[in-house]
Amino acid sequence: MAILGRLPLGLIAGLFLLASCGGGIGGTGSGGKVAATGTGTVTGFGSIIVNDTRTFQIDGNTRISLDDTPISEAQLRTAGLGLVVKIDVGTDVNADFTSGTAVTIDAENLVKGPVTGTDPLQVLGQDVVVTGDTVLAGGLVIADLAVGDILEVSGYASAANVIQATRIELKADPIPTWKLTGPVSNVTANTFDIGMQTIAF
Repeated sequence: MAILGRLPLGLIAGLFLLASCGGGIGGTGSGGKVAATGTGTVTGFGSIIVNDTRTFQIDGNTRISLDDTPISEAQLRTAGLGLVVKIDVGTDVNADFTSGTAVTIDAENLVKGPVTGTDPLQVLGQDVVVTGDTVLAGGLVIADLAVGDILEVSGYASAANVIQATRIELKADPIPTWKLTGPVSNVTANTFDIGMQTIAF
């Protein structure tokens, strides 16, 4: 199976790698079997458009989740632009992997939690790079952010866990669960680090 590498945001916009794989996940008009899978950034809907060039249909059996929580197609449309998604495509996928029926759509944020620095922008100790391609949900102004503000950030992380943000959303209210992903380092008996954030357990 091909794997999408971690690339600068400008390059990511043009990539969506799909690999042939067997299996019997889900149940769609394509028979519920997965013929291809790939990762990319949501750039539009109708049904779902990834990296501007690939349109996959969503039917009544497509399973959709955001951060492992099931959501509806309407909820995906509300939250979707800029989110990084992994899509399993059914057996009706075309030869150049630009259309087909989505069996599953898994959207995720890399980090959810408080701003810990503003120059540069950091969330839970992770550097977050914002470009002209980053979707700033709800008219978010990066310059207005303050330490302690709660953000959800979707994007792609480098080996050093520097996040090239594809979407950032400011949460007006506290969120029940913070999220942090990345390589673990400096493991002790009761702590470890992800980037510059120390986690106690």
